Amino acid sequence: MKRLLLLASVVAVVALACAPVMAGVVFSDDFDTGIVGWTNYNMSNPITWDATKDCGGSSSSGSAASTMSVSRIYRSLGINIDGYFSATWWIYDDSMSRAYGEIRATADGTFNGSLVQLFDAGKYNNVSMAGETYDSSYYQGRILYGSSAGWFNLKSADAPKRSAGWHKFTVERFADNSTNFYVDNILCRSFTGAAAGGINVVVLGFGTSSSSNGNAWFDGVNIAVPEPGSILAFASGLIGFAGLALRRRSA
Repeated sequence: MKRLLLLASVVAVVALACAPVMAGVVFSDDFDTGIVGWTNYNMSNPITWDATKDCGGSSSSGSAASTMSVSRIYRSLGINIDGYFSATWWIYDDSMSRAYGEIRATADGTFNGSLVQLFDAGKYNNVSMAGETYDSSYYQGRILYGSSAGWFNLKSADAPKRSAGWHKFTVERFADNSTNFYVDNILCRSFTGAAAGGINVVVLGFGTSSSSNGNAWFDGVNIAVPEPGSILAFASGLIGFAGLALRRRSA
């Protein structure tokens, strides 16, 4: 019995680790009817809706278009996401030097709230993480707080290099705060030790005072978390299978 309980506990942990394959979408926007629900950070140079361009990875008939890096849009999710999440956005790489998506945790769940943590992925013009050397051939990511913090290259042996057109960026955080960064579904960097924080705001665009002209488009924003019911069902199935295997072994 002790062996069975121990095995069941181990299998349950494995099931929780497999949560990404059973994710439920908590937010999604393909910009097919405009940028409704988003707030422009800079109304002098707003991000606007472009009905003529959409990414091939969504059912969208439009996208959010930016012509200056000072522009960005944001919206609160209305929930705090602790533990595992997967956040995806598409960016059309054109002439913009700084164009990225961001998922952040703020103390009060608003864009202007005190920052607890944030994760970025896209195109940037510098790196700041210790030991990193900027490589303009690749895309960049950022972790704001933790043992590995700062901007870094999304560079690995298989990492896609920068190229004109649509690219898919995914940030995946696990319950232990380890974090994966993907470009076009290819794992490019992994880190441990990111500071915890309940994710509650999504941002598209650079948007600080330093600006440059250029074009970029954003589309296909998707944020997912594990579905508890699916995880429990999966864990129960694994436990049952493990128990059967153990009984056969003991027979």
